[in-house]
Amino acid sequence: MTTTTTTPTPTTTTRTPAHRNDHPNRRRRRERIRGRRLAVPLYVPNLMGYTRILLAFWGLYESQTGCPILASWIWLLSASLDLLDGIVARRFDQCSALGVLLDIAADNILRTCLWMAASLSSISTSDDKNNNKSSMVLVMIATAIISLEWITMICTQLHAASVTTTTSSRHWKDGRTRQDPWWIRLIFANGFRTPLGVLCIGGLFGSGYLAYAQSQPQLATMIPHFVVFRNVSFIGRGVAMLAELWLCGRYLSHVIANDDAGNHSSEDDDDAVAVPNDHQQQQQRNSSNNNNNNNSKRRNHTKKCK
Repeated sequence: MTTTTTTPTPTTTTRTPAHRNDHPNRRRRRERIRGRRLAVPLYVPNLMGYTRILLAFWGLYESQTGCPILASWIWLLSASLDLLDGIVARRFDQCSALGVLLDIAADNILRTCLWMAASLSSISTSDDKNNNKSSMVLVMIATAIISLEWITMICTQLHAASVTTTTSSRHWKDGRTRQDPWWIRLIFANGFRTPLGVLCIGGLFGSGYLAYAQSQPQLATMIPHFVVFRNVSFIGRGVAMLAELWLCGRYLSHVIANDDAGNHSSEDDDDAVAVPNDHQQQQQRNSSNNNNNNNSKRRNHTKKCK
């Protein structure tokens, strides 16, 4: 008599990754947020964009009422929300074109408020003619920077909309090609996570604040190596300005090329319309001649019959 021994099969336990082993309540909360059919303006990242804009103006107000440290914390909070809104949008599947526009507008408004605070503080602390002249120079520089930033925003958004097709949408940062200058591609590479990209982003946001801190002794003394950081941020802002000028020039060349193509096509259309008209006139003349010949033949025929 044969006996068969069955060996128990070892049970394997599969471990789920740490990010999947989530608490059920958190998972249900995320699914609930995803499942809600909210209006696009009420998306969580869009609400964060509105908050960033309000914080930027609040910081500008506090900067001129003798609270530079409070203004600094408010601006820092506004800039910190910029790091979170994209993460929240992807996590809850709430990406939208309005969110992209709000993100760019909030960045520009924050930088505008920083340069406005720097200009106003420089004017209010100047007490002689030399300081007044330097303050006006800062005001002119701040005005030029603010204007260029908003013009760049308009150009990049219009250019992104002009190259967007029905099958694919393109973010304005994703339009880099091999035809672009190497330093432009280096700035935008890896989401600005390159030495040149970090220098430009630091200059964009840091130059206005450090220009404001220059007229606030209590802020300047709190920042270690203030002069070094200020000079590096100004250099980064200069490189960013060159990139902005290149982006604006690229869009303007695109507009001019489209205008030239439109003028040529309209001239070709006019020529194409003129040719059928001449042909039709010739056909009309031929048909009138044929009618005259037929009429003369009928008259001759009637004369012969008579």
